[in-house]
Amino acid sequence: MRLLACAEACDWVRFAIGGVALAIAGCAGSAIELAQNTSLQPAPVAPATSPEPTPRRIGSPYAYEWFVRAELYRAESKLGPALDAYRQALSSSDEDPHVLARYATALDEAGQTSRAHEAVTSAFAQAPYSESAWLARATIAERHGQLNEALEAYERAETSAPTSPRPPLALAALLDRRGNSERARAVLARYEARVLPGTSGAQRSRLRAAVAQGDGQAAYVEARAIAVLQVEDVPLVARAASLLLDHDRCGLALDLLELLGERPDAPLKLRALLACGRLGAAEQLLRMTDPEALGGLMAVGRAYLTIGRATEAVELAKAFLAIHPNDAQGTLLLAEAQLASGAFADAAETFASQVKGARTTEARAGLAKTLTAAGMPELAREVQAPPAAARSDQ
Repeated sequence: MRLLACAEACDWVRFAIGGVALAIAGCAGSAIELAQNTSLQPAPVAPATSPEPTPRRIGSPYAYEWFVRAELYRAESKLGPALDAYRQALSSSDEDPHVLARYATALDEAGQTSRAHEAVTSAFAQAPYSESAWLARATIAERHGQLNEALEAYERAETSAPTSPRPPLALAALLDRRGNSERARAVLARYEARVLPGTSGAQRSRLRAAVAQGDGQAAYVEARAIAVLQVEDVPLVARAASLLLDHDRCGLALDLLELLGERPDAPLKLRALLACGRLGAAEQLLRMTDPEALGGLMAVGRAYLTIGRATEAVELAKAFLAIHPNDAQGTLLLAEAQLASGAFADAAETFASQVKGARTTEARAGLAKTLTAAGMPELAREVQAPPAAARSDQ
């Protein structure tokens, strides 16, 4: 809630500072680029003199309360309650275009694509130049692989709200995924030219560019500034933390994640804690978090094994195999956990069951390690040696 409120406050400040002059300049530049591409017809491009402000104002306290509930349900992947809450918000908000747009994307996530398109159309009917409606159209098109339509819709969202960071960031991300990093950088540079350098939107733009370029240090600087301000861009800050982990900068990554307070990416935070050797904190996170939120039983079992809690790892591996009885990775995790707990006979039997399977190399190495630990190094060497048929072929 506090992050959401801060994000909206920052949006209001950014719009007030940016002023109409910046909006006009941004609209004029984007309108020229879009003049030759008019395949989407439901709503005209916004005139340069009337951009929709970025702040998302919802009609009544009742509607706003239900909208917030919907967003929270959705963040927890509870689409059914989220859709019900969106409907409650719409029932008293005079069909607010932003609520309609968010409702549309939730409907699409729930597989109700035709109803999602109807909701977007209703949003355009209420506000023909709605940034939120164009973002919803782009998001739905992108989810269904209609990338050209998604690109155009993101561009029209950018034209509708020139000082909002959401359309250019989404547009740049899509261009990056399509391998057009040069155009993505141009989109970000164009956006930065429209806003003041110290605004949160400019920081988010620079962060997106740093992440795309793999510049861990620049990503850290921008992401830290964003996290301190508590701007609503958790996924982008998390991507910066992931980039830092890839560059073996676990301390900086953990710093970013801790600045996010109660909203970090749980698997990413676990990864950072393990990389930094913060085993006590990692164990606390494991015990306080549902396994599914950390990547599932296998991921949690592997983490317990990493922090030296072999008994817990054995139990989690067995629970996973009860659901997936023939899974090779789960079987190997069980064997490794049995070995770590000192159950050499059980570990040898479990490794041996995989010696002729899909994980032969790992199983043979694990069996040899188990035999060595059990005081049978000669037998371990025989296990590690290639089979006789393989030696005769060489």
